[in-house]
Amino acid sequence: MIKLLLVEDDANLSYIIQGGLEDMIGGYEVIIACNGKEGLEKYRQVKPDIIVADIEMPVMDGYEMVRRIRETDRELPILFSSARVSPKDVVKGYELGVDNYVKKPFLPEELDAHVRALLRMKQGNTEKVKNQTWTIGGYTLDPAQATLHHISGSSQLLTPRENGILELLFRNREKLSAVKSF
Repeated sequence: MIKLLLVEDDANLSYIIQGGLEDMIGGYEVIIACNGKEGLEKYRQVKPDIIVADIEMPVMDGYEMVRRIRETDRELPILFSSARVSPKDVVKGYELGVDNYVKKPFLPEELDAHVRALLRMKQGNTEKVKNQTWTIGGYTLDPAQATLHHISGSSQLLTPRENGILELLFRNREKLSAVKSF
């Protein structure tokens, strides 16, 4: 079941979207927030698979909510559902980290298609990362196997913590080089 956080200030529209998605084959668990601030709180509490958000909302708009989420989470698929689809609005959303737009009004089936496409892309990116190895100097890290290989042919099995730390360091090696030269 797909856990979808719907951030929408129009209660009637939220109810229609929730009902339409929850009735679909494959199923959705739809969590509703009525503004960006509540959306941010629910994002932290429920860890959704995807967020669908309006742009214009009281308290905190969709742009600000996305900006704050992207400070710590670059992977979560986020879709804007909005009547605001001018090129300026679309570009601003993409620059902040939105993955796609669906223009209001839309049918639940259309939203379902957008959501499933974004989740397929995320799955593909996750698979690519799982199969990726990194090499620095004479060492190659294989995070999928939790193994560090040396050019001499020796290998070391890593604990989950060691694997996570090394993956973070190997993945961000360019940033580390910049710090080293500072």
